[in-house]
Amino acid sequence: MNKRFRNIFVALILMMTIVVPGAIKADETGNEDFDISTGWVVEDFQCIGTFACSLGLDATELFMEGMKTEIDGKNYNSAGFNFANIGEHTFKATRTLHLDPGETYDLSLRYSLWMSQAGNPGKEGSATVNFNGKIYTLDQDPENKVILQKHEETIVVDSAEKERYTVTVEFHSYNNSSFGLGVGYYDNEGISKELNEYTVDFDSNGGSQVDSLSNVVEDTKINQPANPRKEGYSFVGWFSDSQLTSTWNFETDVVTSNITLFAKWEINTPPVVENKYTVIFDSNGGSQVEPILNLVENAKIQQPINPTKDGHDFVGWYSETQLVNAWNFTTDVVTSNTTLYAKWEVHESTQEPEQTDNPSVQPNEEKTEGKTVLPSTGISNIVENLGGMTALIGAALIVLKERLGNK
Repeated sequence: MNKRFRNIFVALILMMTIVVPGAIKADETGNEDFDISTGWVVEDFQCIGTFACSLGLDATELFMEGMKTEIDGKNYNSAGFNFANIGEHTFKATRTLHLDPGETYDLSLRYSLWMSQAGNPGKEGSATVNFNGKIYTLDQDPENKVILQKHEETIVVDSAEKERYTVTVEFHSYNNSSFGLGVGYYDNEGISKELNEYTVDFDSNGGSQVDSLSNVVEDTKINQPANPRKEGYSFVGWFSDSQLTSTWNFETDVVTSNITLFAKWEINTPPVVENKYTVIFDSNGGSQVEPILNLVENAKIQQPINPTKDGHDFVGWYSETQLVNAWNFTTDVVTSNTTLYAKWEVHESTQEPEQTDNPSVQPNEEKTEGKTVLPSTGISNIVENLGGMTALIGAALIVLKERLGNK
């Protein structure tokens, strides 16, 4: 047995944009505020006829939200029915939107009906859409096409009553029909909100100038400007109060009024300048020893190569001219410009004669009872020997003379 069906498709389409004086910008949150694909309340769902109602159809189960409906190549976020029914049905659902007080909204809405000519003759289905009191009866398309129709209005939210905007859809279908009811919107088209524009000033607190930002759209973020400069200071960041307690976050904060941002600075700590010292080596007549330069405070120094001095042995380095305190290269540290002094001892193999108190007395001279006794030398021995020989010769001559006289 052939059955005749009447197909009904009702679509309410909200397309969303934000309109700003002098500019057009998509609203990042508007689609959530005006999302009619969710949040519906089914107020009426009736089944007329014992057979149809015995199927136990439940509107809360059949009315689906958060769907995607394609119309003219565009996917609309939607909610609604799409099923074949037996018997007569009525349906009504509402979606209440909340508008911001003091704002102005420009609505440009779309709605449509798709319905076949099949069904019971003389009993065509009907559907209506109510935009907050403005009611439209959805027409049938004899060619079974979706017809987009327009609803436009401007809403000035100047009272508490206008903060609620209600969309209502309802239909009445008859026996042996299949129907669909869709309510949805297409992203970034259809609803506009006039937004204010503000100025953002930058107070650099003694730093270099930062230009103001003008025509900043309400509820938008701003880009962080180049950091200002201030001699002797480091830039910390921008703050929304002159007490510099609330940091402005350029990633998340939005402009909601004319504002001034204040620069915060930290004074630069002067770099620590280390003292530089020099150690000079006074070799006290010995070979030259190069100084050690650019020593930091409390630094230890390496012992240089020992100097040399003819006829002397090097003893060590001392921290004063009196040569009392030897410098310990293992433990002593430099705390100021320092001069170290070389100490020497005369070499034993080349020991010089010691000086006496009487310059007239030469070394090795002896004084005996007021007489000066010269030291014995080789020459004096020769003289003494010659004197002895002279005495012997003289004695021999005397003896010889006496013997000749006796003859």
